[in-house]
Amino acid sequence: MLDYIKNHYKEKISIADLSAELNLSSTYLNMKFKEETNYTFNDFLNRYRILRSVELLKQGGMKVYEVAESVGFQDYKYFISVFKKYTGCAPIKFINTSI
Repeated sequence: MLDYIKNHYKEKISIADLSAELNLSSTYLNMKFKEETNYTFNDFLNRYRILRSVELLKQGGMKVYEVAESVGFQDYKYFISVFKKYTGCAPIKFINTSI
């Protein structure tokens, strides 16, 4: 499951996609994922996407909306909200303090 996230995080994915891929029920996968990682599927996916976005922002050269799209967020405002949740600051503030 972790490999699936790492290989597909840029795409629009859900536990239902993973369930179909592995031919297991979503309920079972959710339970096992939470049991093994202490995170829900969506929480882990968002954390992984933010981790990747932090790496891209540190590299520079991309606008925040480009970073959001490249790590799998379709909605720029949602990306900013999730980024703040996991890092404690907005992407722009993160860029300005990382430089």
